[in-house]
Amino acid sequence: CGFAFASDSSFENPPTFHATDLLEPALLSGPHFKVDETVRNGGYLNHFVIHSDYGDFEAPGRTMLGIRLKEIAALARIAEISKTEVFIRSTKNAAVDVVVQPVKAAGSVVSDPIGTVTRLPRGIGRLLSRYAEEGRDVAESVSGAATDLVKGDSKDSGVNDLAQSGSSAAKSVLSINAAERRWAKQLGTDPYTSNTVLRKAIEDIAWFDGIGRLAPSLAGIPSIPGAGELVRLNDLAWEDPRTIRARNRERLVAMKIPEADIDAFLDKSALTPTHQLALLESLDALDGVAGREVLLQQALDKKSEPEIWFHLNSARLLAALRRDGVPVEKILPGSKLTIAATSDGRLITVLGLDHLVWTEDIDKIAQRFVAFIEPHTHASAEIWITGTASERAKEEIAALGLQLHERPLSSLNAS
Repeated sequence: CGFAFASDSSFENPPTFHATDLLEPALLSGPHFKVDETVRNGGYLNHFVIHSDYGDFEAPGRTMLGIRLKEIAALARIAEISKTEVFIRSTKNAAVDVVVQPVKAAGSVVSDPIGTVTRLPRGIGRLLSRYAEEGRDVAESVSGAATDLVKGDSKDSGVNDLAQSGSSAAKSVLSINAAERRWAKQLGTDPYTSNTVLRKAIEDIAWFDGIGRLAPSLAGIPSIPGAGELVRLNDLAWEDPRTIRARNRERLVAMKIPEADIDAFLDKSALTPTHQLALLESLDALDGVAGREVLLQQALDKKSEPEIWFHLNSARLLAALRRDGVPVEKILPGSKLTIAATSDGRLITVLGLDHLVWTEDIDKIAQRFVAFIEPHTHASAEIWITGTASERAKEEIAALGLQLHERPLSSLNAS
């Protein structure tokens, strides 16, 4: 197969972009927010900082940007609701500031906005570093079956097994009550969001709803053009998490996923019901593809939210390629990268990133991809990404005998 090595030993420094060069006007600013003009790239994700009426929020990657902008719109709607006559009448015997105060106090979320712009969240750099330092023996990975990453202890497939979990994340999931999920649904936000400001505001307004029976219909919010295209919530996300868990187990069993992989996936504390539903959508779109359990195994290695969304977007990209007619036949075990074989002889890896630059980590990852696929007979080897790549990255990838394909994140949603 004759692969070449990278052209020289120097690497690119991750760039700093202007937000106006990356985002459409509707995502740059709105009635209650403005995205900072300085956007740092960590080698694969762009790090946005959003200044809002409710404080400054970090958004590692375009997916998180879309999520946070929708959440700021939700905070604005809650603030409006708290000032309405209906709300005041509904809560006349309670302290109205309980809802309003968390919104006003949100400025403390990021106490050093300038410092935030110049540093990157840990998850941005850590993921690719771990991929680059992956130490598995390639020959063993190619010939062997997927390693059992986590030993699942639970064998109970009922709706009570989530409650029986001792993890703090499971308890956090179960602490979101039905009223909070209902308000999150009306606001169009993730009930398990990591945005503590929004979580507190919804918790308060849901409590008032229980006292004064405030109409949830008041919660409708205008959409932010473009934000919804970056990530869409599954309608099941607002159901009882125990019901979601039971349904997810049934779906995975129907896919013939090994029981140990199912248990490990459902018990993974870093994966909320929202994350799990998103990955199952991709698995559904890959029906008939061998090795779908590999995507579950790879999810177990993700610890931070940027890492999780990187993996989810990689899976979404593979599912989108399949929908578009790429004959994906099998997902290959043995690598932290998602690598698939097609029935027409191609080997492809998918990366859910914003902008790829030729860093030392990316060089190592590309070399590992080449080493991984070398024993396989293939007509071509391809890297698909959800964003863009620097000219240097394109040149180096081509020098390795690999084909690079760019595809916008907004194009991944099923029609």
